[in-house]
Amino acid sequence: MIVIGTDQLQAWWSRHPQAENPLRAFVALARRCGADTLREHFAALLREDDTGRLVFALPGGVAIEARLHAPLGILRIEAVTVTPATRTKG
Repeated sequence: MIVIGTDQLQAWWSRHPQAENPLRAFVALARRCGADTLREHFAALLREDDTGRLVFALPGGVAIEARLHAPLGILRIEAVTVTPATRTKG
């Protein structure tokens, strides 16, 4: 699979070094598998909204928002955020 938007991940882990390993592992796995395998492997960490946007909640409190273009084998990363459970109140 082609993964577009990895520059956003690199920018994130440069500001949050603890997130580098999970983000690198996510990209490596996504590049090696197809759409069905990606959904299957990340089933426990994945949410999909009505518009087809995928949200992968990774270890370390990081969420990747992406769009999957399965017929073309493209995963386009749209945003990297802190998961709601790890946001601080205040």
